[in-house]
Amino acid sequence: MQLELPGDEVRVVTVPAGTVYRRDEDVEHIVINGGDAPMTFVEVDVK
Repeated sequence: MQLELPGDEVRVVTVPAGTVYRRDEDVEHIVINGGDAPMTFVEVDVK
């Protein structure tokens, strides 16, 4: 997947299907499917 971060930074992250991906609290980002296959991304904010 591709992450768009503040300051026009773009980061490509490989997350295998069925695995967990985590970011630190309050990190702004936009998740984009950079691949050819459909992708479902579930984001949960725990407060």
